[in-house]
Amino acid sequence: IMPSLVGSEMCIRDSVIATGGTFEATKKIIEKTEAQVIASVFLLDIRKEIKSSFETKTPLYSLLSY
Repeated sequence: IMPSLVGSEMCIRDSVIATGGTFEATKKIIEKTEAQVIASVFLLDIRKEIKSSFETKTPLYSLLSY
């Protein structure tokens, strides 16, 4: 565990959210450091376009949504 991250609040940033796989993997890594993911920001959200059933309790923001 990285002591400098314990108790930290973090935001996941990525270009695209689709199936949520990369988001979930990143969130697991962050939580292993005992930090907390408080939000996620994406340039493009295509979950509706590909009929993804991915949902999260973490606030998710995107600039464009299809």
